[in-house]
Amino acid sequence: MVYQDHLTKFVILNALKTKRAEEVASHLVRIFLTFGAPCLLHSDNGLEFVNAIINELKILWPELNIVHGKPRHSQSQGSVERANRDIEDMIATWLVDNKSSKWTDALPFIQFMKNRAYHSGIKQSPYKAMFGFDPRVGLTSANLPTDVIQTETEPQLSQEAEAVPQLSQEAEAVPQLSQEVETEPSLTNAPTSTSRILKARKRAAEALEHQAKRMKTRSDNKQKPITVGDCVTVPIPDVDKAKSDLRNIIAIVLEERDGLFRLGTKHGIINKISELDICQQKFLNLRDVPTSEILSVRTIATKQSTSGGQGFFKCTCKTKCTTRICICKKNNVLCNSKCHNSITCLNK
Repeated sequence: MVYQDHLTKFVILNALKTKRAEEVASHLVRIFLTFGAPCLLHSDNGLEFVNAIINELKILWPELNIVHGKPRHSQSQGSVERANRDIEDMIATWLVDNKSSKWTDALPFIQFMKNRAYHSGIKQSPYKAMFGFDPRVGLTSANLPTDVIQTETEPQLSQEAEAVPQLSQEAEAVPQLSQEVETEPSLTNAPTSTSRILKARKRAAEALEHQAKRMKTRSDNKQKPITVGDCVTVPIPDVDKAKSDLRNIIAIVLEERDGLFRLGTKHGIINKISELDICQQKFLNLRDVPTSEILSVRTIATKQSTSGGQGFFKCTCKTKCTTRICICKKNNVLCNSKCHNSITCLNK
């Protein structure tokens, strides 16, 4: 399970035995009790996130709002989906380097490596954006004096401790030192942990906003505005089509409202579509669109399919598939490679 803070990109990795809602909820509770519950918990539409047990989290944290991405549309969770891809690659590399097959042992190391790496979106590491400073690895990163870092044995530590009272007595014997110290910057003026965290997160927010504007500008420059009457292609999700089907639906724009489009096809109307690409040529006219019914993407994909669509037909005929007894012949589709084993067929 990958839990990611949207602003800082800080990730928390947990190994799950199952995807049951009870187990997911227990891990979320542990995270909430450590970092606090978020205002928005954004997940996909998996059953483990729409279960009543997950919704009961709102009883414990009334200000928590659970929202779901678009069904079968991973771009709705684009940030965490990219993180998933990176984490999978890092786990694979860790297993090869350590000659291990237990990926669960890699998660703490992968989490630390992922959070300490520089993130181009927030212009810093997720660890620094979350805690206000870079992760400390060893004594050299702890801002300790060099002589303390070089101390290696317990007797040396004891000698350092015995020297502390002597230093205080010498300080009392030289009162002018206190006046000189007052002219130096006071430690109370040093940046606090809270100010460092706020500064890091403000920088992260500004970097993300700049990144979003840059992506929007690049997209606008790449694609010209879509207007009513333009021909467009609508991508068909893999779960809505057979593997041999076309990957897109040809449509024409009938109406645009608030970034959503009402499209027409030769089979019917598709309502409220936001993901599409403009065509360079004119394939449809408004008069070619039947306005009698509104259909889903899957229904139109099935209507234009040559194999029956996502739920493709498969016959087990022992004859030559020439009669209406054959399910493929009955539905006016050709037999495919999954039909009858090595039997002569006339429906191909």
